[in-house]
Amino acid sequence: KEREVCKRLARVFDRYEEIGVRERISQGLLREYTDKTINLDKDPTLMVDKSIWESICIKDKMIKEPYVLCYCLGTIRPYSLLFKEISEKYRAAFYYIPTNLFNEGKYVFMNPIFNAGIEEFVSLVKNAVAVCTDSYHGVIMAHTFEKDCYCIKRSGNGAERYGGETRINTLRDEYHIPLRWIKCRKDLEE
Repeated sequence: KEREVCKRLARVFDRYEEIGVRERISQGLLREYTDKTINLDKDPTLMVDKSIWESICIKDKMIKEPYVLCYCLGTIRPYSLLFKEISEKYRAAFYYIPTNLFNEGKYVFMNPIFNAGIEEFVSLVKNAVAVCTDSYHGVIMAHTFEKDCYCIKRSGNGAERYGGETRINTLRDEYHIPLRWIKCRKDLEE
């Protein structure tokens, strides 16, 4: 199915002189389907100064207590015990933005934050003591605001196909953003 999508995209690419992508994996994949130049371009969120991100933040803190923020596009269920330990490590509450609500259910120690738009998301990252994420942009925002960031592999039915680890590793490999991948308790000790 993915190969068919790439073949159809290749016909569209013929209309352009150059193509820009944000990850090496996309660059390599698309080169198989077109002779066009495929540039590795910097994600626009990496080109904006921290002060610009701060300017869009909500003035009043949404959460008054210290908290760890979780922003994951895949399921968080496999990581719930790790998240609890991270919360305890920082002596902070644990909040998450439900992006996979219908599959997840509720968690005893986690507090959901519903209806978070871009201003709320950026504000939540800025004011968190740490961030847990499987999201490329979650890592970028945590790095922008110099937060401890715990990266997890995206979980769920086929979820890794839509980004996650490979995209996030581009941040390390191309832009030297330090990453801290966690998958078990031992990873929290290092």
